[in-house]
Parts: sequence; C-alpha cells; structure tokens
Amino acid sequence: MSCQCFIIPKDVLERYSKDTSLPEAERKQFADAANFESEWRKARAINAKLAVSAQNMLESAFQAVFPPPVLVNNCNNGNLLPGTPIANPGTSADGTAKRAFDETKAVANFYKQVFG
Repeated sequence: MSCQCFIIPKDVLERYSKDTSLPEAERKQFADAANFESEWRKARAINAKLAVSAQNMLESAFQAVFPPPVLVNNCNNGNLLPGTPIANPGTSADGTAKRAFDETKAVANFYKQVFG
C-alpha cells in the first residue's frame, strides 16, 4: 500500500501509523504521509504568500495589459465540449452567455477578495 493522501486528516494518518494490527511497512507509510502533510502545508502557505506578493506588486501593470480572461462557449444545446467561443460575452445579446460571464467573473472576484 502506498498512501499519499491529502484528504485524510493528519490525526487519522497518525493513528494508523501507530496501529499495531497493520504491517510495519504500512504503518511507516502512514507516518511518512503524516510528516509530509505538515511539510506540504508549510510549502503551500509559503507559496500562497509569494503569489499574493507577486500579484500585489504586478497587478496594476499586468491587469492593464492582460485582463484576466473569462471565456464563455456555446455548445448549441449539445454536449460536445468546449463548444464555440462567444466573442465579448460580457456584452453579448445572448442573455445566457452574459449571465455565465457575469457569474464567473463574480466568483473569480469573490475568490480574489476572500483568498487573495
């Protein structure tokens, strides 16, 4: 068994690492996964800080030149993806395309505001 789980809480991984009913090799893998979880979270926090710093330093200049794209496609009532791109969905006469654009942009703005 090779456990590289990121959705299992660390305390569960640690409990399995001490479960003597499991073979030693599996207990070691659970212990390794628990240790890696701590390091992974530290790295993720550092990466998030770096991304926010870079975004704050470069945002105004970058956004002026390259606004974040919101792409909306039309599948023409079918299920073949990605469909046909809609030019300028924010000002489209197609109400569904405009709503998709506005809602997607609102979600992106929410994530930016709440999570940076």
